[in-house]
Amino acid sequence: MNLQHIKEGELDIELGDHRFKLLNERVLFWPDRRMIIIADAHFGKISHFRKCGASLPVAAIEKQFHRFNRLLESLLPKTVVFLGDLFHSEYNMEWDFLTRVLQNYPETEFFLVQGNHDILNKKLYHSADLKVTDVLDVENLLFSHDEIPIGEKQFLICGHLHPGFTLGGKGRQRIKLPCLWKSGNKAVLPAYGEFTGLYLVAPNKNDTIYMIADSRIVPINF
Repeated sequence: MNLQHIKEGELDIELGDHRFKLLNERVLFWPDRRMIIIADAHFGKISHFRKCGASLPVAAIEKQFHRFNRLLESLLPKTVVFLGDLFHSEYNMEWDFLTRVLQNYPETEFFLVQGNHDILNKKLYHSADLKVTDVLDVENLLFSHDEIPIGEKQFLICGHLHPGFTLGGKGRQRIKLPCLWKSGNKAVLPAYGEFTGLYLVAPNKNDTIYMIADSRIVPINF
């Protein structure tokens, strides 16, 4: 395992012969296409948990949409691709908040690559000007929610796992953080949403883990 220098805020990475920026916001940005790729946003989850009795603060809802709007405002993307699980479950008021944010960017094209949590009525997606698909193919890059079979010359970018990694330090120091996991011809993106949990991955030889802290990205080669 080779721990590289800690990077601030963003990191240039190569996926499938294309250059991307991995941001500490837990998203990918493709500069050549002005495209943001977001996995597992799970908007609506806070309201869903509150309805089930969880004591999550209402302020957390406003915070997550402010964070999302700030991301769009800072990058002004031409395209945004949601890699599934855009909305956590059944309709709640957070869908209306999300729709209003999307409407603030009429020049941006929004795609939803459907995931297992995307169960809303299709009319809601249509009214939000979301283009819904199962897989998106752009320049030999396949975008999907979960892992799917791909061709020899293709590269897969997906989500679903909510990958994380535990890094040990001196003594019993350990830190668990979300990460982007690059393995062979696929990259699994970290979950963008809050309160999503982590699935701890076990990298193979020649894999790379990009651990994402609040303001830093730590690449680890195996």
